[in-house]
Amino acid sequence: MGKLCQEYWTLEKVQSLTKDYTLRSKFQDDHQSAYWWAKKNGLLNEAFPHLKPIWKKGHWNKKENVIAEASKYNTKAEFRTACRQAHDAARKKGWIDIFDIFEALPKKVKCDDKTAVLTEARKYKTRLEFQKGSNSAWRAVKRNGWEEAFVHMEVKMRTDGYWENYENCKNASLQCTSKMEMRERFRTGYETIKVKGWDELFDHMTDPRSGQQAHNIADEAKGKGWCLETIHPVALKYKYRSQFAKKRPAVYKAASELGFLDEVCKHMEPLGNHFRRSIYAIEFVDGSVYVGLSYNLRTRINQHKRKSSNPDVRKRMEEKVKYILVEHALLLSPEAAQLEEKNVAQKYVDRGYKLLNRGKLGGGGSLGSGGSNRTEKRREELHDVKWSKPKVLDVARRCKTRTEFKQEFSGAWRHAHHHKYLKEIQNIIPPATKPNGYWMNVDNIVAVAKDCKNRYELRRKYSSAYNRAKEFKLLDELFPK
Repeated sequence: MGKLCQEYWTLEKVQSLTKDYTLRSKFQDDHQSAYWWAKKNGLLNEAFPHLKPIWKKGHWNKKENVIAEASKYNTKAEFRTACRQAHDAARKKGWIDIFDIFEALPKKVKCDDKTAVLTEARKYKTRLEFQKGSNSAWRAVKRNGWEEAFVHMEVKMRTDGYWENYENCKNASLQCTSKMEMRERFRTGYETIKVKGWDELFDHMTDPRSGQQAHNIADEAKGKGWCLETIHPVALKYKYRSQFAKKRPAVYKAASELGFLDEVCKHMEPLGNHFRRSIYAIEFVDGSVYVGLSYNLRTRINQHKRKSSNPDVRKRMEEKVKYILVEHALLLSPEAAQLEEKNVAQKYVDRGYKLLNRGKLGGGGSLGSGGSNRTEKRREELHDVKWSKPKVLDVARRCKTRTEFKQEFSGAWRHAHHHKYLKEIQNIIPPATKPNGYWMNVDNIVAVAKDCKNRYELRRKYSSAYNRAKEFKLLDELFPK
């Protein structure tokens, strides 16, 4: 077999497989034969030309290798960031002369010298270029109010609704050669194209990882775009929704936005979800049983195998006591699941099993590992949502307070925080400020405390009220231990 493998594989064949991979380990899992052929013949670096090469031990002990690597960069900082091993080897070995090949960094502008700052500003055409190219000078202008530094610069302020226009998005897309470039330069325009489904504006772009045209990445959508006819064959390849969402996120998102996600996923096996619970029992051969509920049965069983939160179950798993996994009910509401859990446990006790559960069953106990303990009133807004800036802004306009936005649409809040446009959200939702001295009134503290079950909830929802209650020593009275 080794001879056949040797005769079959060539560098060109291996490279045709590796171009879509960003991790060598993933390629090894999917194509073991090709990977080991390349490794045996010392061609791993050639097989992954788009990834950083793997150097043999002692490679950076040779000065000529360090010089060759350093010559690829313009500055010492760039060299250190791109190849830290070579940079550190040069320092440890005392090869300081290698750093002489870099261009001398420009001298920093004296930020307290207005003339020098204004001279620096004239080098740039826009405010953004100025901020990126000379941040210290830009901050000096903003700090000291030297607005004359911006007089010669172009103003690139876009009006509200600018990106809702197809032609504006088209003009921006034509300035970019890849989706990544457009996402960095015109973030809102990129998100609008994705939400509106104007995917044809990406057709001229290339995928920087492989050089292929960007729209070739989704061959199933050619010609017709994403619709029920093109999405359904893709969905049929997967057994679970979570697997579908993880393997093909763009297709999953399109199905969700077009409104037929449930239709294309109806053949899939349910694993539970954030609003439903599944009842299960672990029947051990020694006559004991553990009854539980979970939003994802497969994940929960793996948690029991690794390190169960129940000491008796953990002990039996470590001792490898044989067991049978029994699923008693599927996708019940959290309240119904708690009652069913108690009923199932009682049936096992009646049959003579030793119950290993230690917590309270039937209400007030745990709702299972992970998932959401919310009611279903927000299900339509929260389930299967893939956030983008236009969608987040739309949701924000429907919220009365910032707290409501953060608590009810946490995914949208995280998207805004990660992509640094929370200030826009704050402009849409006015702050629910209290007048000065509001929490100095004990009646106001008592009023909000009545809506909270415990101290933790008061602290989470009304931190200022909690701090005043603590200062006035009211916590024990409001929430007796």
